[in-house]
Amino acid sequence: MNEPAIIALLSESSTKKRRWRGLLSGVNCKVIAGADLTSSGLAADIVITDSQSQLDDSPSWRGQSGIFGIIAIGAELAADVVFSEQPSERELRLACDLLYEIVQLRRERAASQQTQQMLTEIAELDALTGVANRRAWDAEWARRTERDNESDESQCLMLIDLDHFKEVNTTHGYAVADQVLQQVGNVLTTSVRAGDFVARIGGDEFGVLLSNISVERAGSVVDRIRASIEASLRQAGSVVVTATAGFAVRQRSEDAESLFAEADANLRQGKAAGRNRTVAST
Repeated sequence: MNEPAIIALLSESSTKKRRWRGLLSGVNCKVIAGADLTSSGLAADIVITDSQSQLDDSPSWRGQSGIFGIIAIGAELAADVVFSEQPSERELRLACDLLYEIVQLRRERAASQQTQQMLTEIAELDALTGVANRRAWDAEWARRTERDNESDESQCLMLIDLDHFKEVNTTHGYAVADQVLQQVGNVLTTSVRAGDFVARIGGDEFGVLLSNISVERAGSVVDRIRASIEASLRQAGSVVVTATAGFAVRQRSEDAESLFAEADANLRQGKAAGRNRTVAST
C-alpha cells in the first residue's frame, strides 16, 4: 500500500479488536476502532468486522464516495474477503494489501465515470443560456418519441422565436443580446414542469417539450410561457423583445419529423401574421 490505508475495526468484542490490531502491527496503515473513526470524521478504506449489525449501525465511516472493502472474520457476510476462522498474521496482511489496491481501483473507476458523465452533460448544454443544446434536443426528442409510441401520453412540441432579435444585436450590441438570451433561457426553464424539456435549438430559437398534456390545455400553457418572456425582460429592466410561438401536439400515429414540421410551420405563420402571438394546429 502506497498511501497508508485507514482500516476500521467493527466488533462488539474488545478482545477481537485487540487481536486484529496486533496482527496488523507494523503494516503501513492506520488502524482505528469504528467509534473513534466516526468521531474523527475519517472514512475507512477497509472494514474488518464480525457482524452485519456493526456495518449497518455505523454508516458515518463510509465516506463521501461510499467505496470501501470489507473483510469478514468468523461471520458469513457479503464481504470482499471472508475468513471463517481467525486468520494468520500473514493472511490478514495480504488480504488488506490486495483489498486496498482493489478499493483504489474502484474509486478511480467511479471518479472516471463521474468525470465522463460531467463531460457528457457539458457537451449537451448551451454554454450561453445554460439550457440544453441542439444535440441534446435531438437525442431527447428521439427518446421521447420512442417512449410515447408505447404509451398513451401526448407530447406538445413548442417552438419559440424572438421577434426582431437582429435589431437587438445591431442597436445594443452582442453583450446585451447575450443577456437577453440568458434571460429567455431562465424564463423558459422556470416556466415548465420537472418532466418537461427546454433547449436552445438555434440562434434565438428555443424548443420546449411539454409532457403528457392535452390539446386543450397546451394552448394556454404555451401562450403563458411565450408571454412571460416579454414580462420578465420588462421586469428585469432589460431590452424588451416579444416572442412568437408555434406548437403542435403529437398523436401516437404521427412521426417526429412531421410534428416538428407542423410546429415550425405554425411558428412561421405567426411570424408572417405580425409576430408576438401563438399559433397552433387547427
